[in-house]
Amino acid sequence: MFQLQAAFFRTLMFGQKLAGYLIPTTPPLLFCGPGSSQQLATTLAQQGVKKLLLVTDQALFRLGLAEKILATLAELGVETAVFYELTPDPTDQQIQAGIEAARHHGAEAVLGFGGGSAIDAAKLIAALAPRNLPLDKAPGLLRLRRRGLALYAVPTTAGTGSEVTFAAVITHSQSHQKKPVIDPCLLPSAVALDPTLMTGLPPAVTAATGIDALTHAIEALLSNNANRETDRLARAAMGLIFTQLPAAYRDGNNLEARSAMAIAACYAGLAFTKAGVGYVHAIAHQLGAYYHLPHGLANAKVLPKVLALYGERIPGRLAALARQLALPGDNDQALADAFCQQVTALITGLGIHLGVAELQARDIEAISRQAQHEAHWLYAVPLYLKDDGLKALVASLATKP
Repeated sequence: MFQLQAAFFRTLMFGQKLAGYLIPTTPPLLFCGPGSSQQLATTLAQQGVKKLLLVTDQALFRLGLAEKILATLAELGVETAVFYELTPDPTDQQIQAGIEAARHHGAEAVLGFGGGSAIDAAKLIAALAPRNLPLDKAPGLLRLRRRGLALYAVPTTAGTGSEVTFAAVITHSQSHQKKPVIDPCLLPSAVALDPTLMTGLPPAVTAATGIDALTHAIEALLSNNANRETDRLARAAMGLIFTQLPAAYRDGNNLEARSAMAIAACYAGLAFTKAGVGYVHAIAHQLGAYYHLPHGLANAKVLPKVLALYGERIPGRLAALARQLALPGDNDQALADAFCQQVTALITGLGIHLGVAELQARDIEAISRQAQHEAHWLYAVPLYLKDDGLKALVASLATKP
C-alpha cells in the first residue's frame, strides 16, 4: 500500500513540476542596495498609482520604519493608507480586515512592507480586494486565476523570500491550521531589497530569518522537482548564507553582509518557488500553528532532524551539498554527516537552541498527520516517510539532536 501511495505522490509531483514549466510567470522587477526602497516608491508613482494601501505589522509600524517611504510617497502625490493590524502568521480575520481596508480606501495597488507575514498578507489583500471570491476559497493550487490590484513588496528581513514567490500562507483563526495559497497571481510586480531597512534587526531575528532562507535553499536542492535553474539559484543562496549570515548576526550594521543576505533570501525564494520545499516546512508550519513558534525559528529546530534522517537514508543527496562547501569526507556517508554537522554548527553558533520545548505529547499525532498531508500533496520530497516514521521524527524534536 505504501508503495502505491508513493507512486501516486510521485505522479502528482511530476504534474506540479510540469505546471511549473508551463505556467507563465514574469519575475518581479528588482531594485537592490541602500535606498532602493525609495527607487521603488518613485517607480510606483511613475506607473500611475494614486491610491495605495501599505500593509505592515504592528511592531514595524510602531518602530517608524515605514516613515521614510511614506514621506516619499506623499511627496510623489500617492495617497497612502496604512493597514498594520497584523501579527506573525496572519489570520484569516486579519487578512479579511485588510481586504476591507483596501476597498474602503479605493486602493489601486498594495505595498507589502515587512517580513514574510506582512508580504503574505499584502499578496492576499491585493488578490482578493477587487473580487468577490471568499477568502476561505483561496487556499490550494491555482484557485485565483487572475491578478487583482497591482502588488509591490519591500522585505525588511532576509529570510522568507516571499517577495519573489507566488505563495502565501493563511492561519485559520479557529483551527489554527496554516493553509497555503499558491498561484502566479500572487507574484509582486516590483521589489526593493534595501539593506538599510534591515540594520536594526535584533540578532535573534537575523539568525532565525537567515536559517529560514537556508532551509529554502537546502529543501529546493533536495527536491525531486529541482532543475538546473533552481539548483543554480539555491547553491548561490546556500554559499552566501554560510559566509554572510554569521557576519550579519555579529554586526547588524554591516551593509555588505545585509545586502548579501537579502540577495540570498531572494535567490532561495526563486529556487523554492519552482522546486518546492519539504518536510522541514511541513512540520514547521504545524509548530507555528500550534505553538506560535516563529517560522524561521521553527525551521531552524526542525532542519537538523530532517537532515539527519536523510543522511541515514539518502546520503548521496547530502554528500553533493557537502562537496559544494568543500567539506571533508572519503565517501557519501562521511560527507553527509559532515554536512549535517556544518548546518547544526551554524544554527547553534547563531544562538538558536535546538529542541522544541513547547512540543506536547498529545499533539504529536495531529502535527504528524497534518505535516504528512501538506508534504505529500504539495512538495516533491526526496524521501517519502511512512506515518510512523514521521511521527517518530516529530516526537524526537522534544530533544536536541
